[in-house]
Amino acid sequence: MPRGIVYDPANGKIYVANFGSNTISIIDTSNNNVSTILTGSTGGPNGVAFDPMNGFVYVPDFSGTRLNVIDTATNTFINPVTLPSAPYYYYTIFDPVNSDIYITSGSNVAIVQTQTQFTVTVVHNHINILISQPIHIW
Repeated sequence: MPRGIVYDPANGKIYVANFGSNTISIIDTSNNNVSTILTGSTGGPNGVAFDPMNGFVYVPDFSGTRLNVIDTATNTFINPVTLPSAPYYYYTIFDPVNSDIYITSGSNVAIVQTQTQFTVTVVHNHINILISQPIHIW
C-alpha cells in the first residue's frame, strides 16, 4: 500500500514508500521501469521526504524508531537515523531553508537536523508555541 511519494528531478526517478511490503519502489520516469528495494526494517515505511541539496530520500518507519535514508545517486540505503520511541510516525516533510526533516507522531514532531549529522529533537505538544521559526513548505 503506497504511503508516500517524491520526485527527484536530477535523476528523473519517483520514490514510493510501500507500507505493507516494507519496500521502496523506484520508478524511472524516462521509461516507467519499476525497481524495488527492501527497507531492512519491519515498521512499515510511511511517508517520504526528498532533500535536493544532498540527494537523499528520507523514509520513516510507521511503527519503528528508524528513519531510512536513500542515496539517490546509487539508489541504496545509507546508515539509518534512530528516531525516539513513539507510537507511530505519520507524515514527513523537508524544509529546504534549514535542511531539517519534520516527522509527525501523534501530538509530537521529531525534527532531524541533517546539517548536524542527523541530530534528532522532539517537540512535544503545542507545536505552534514551541517552534520559534516558521516551517517553510514548498
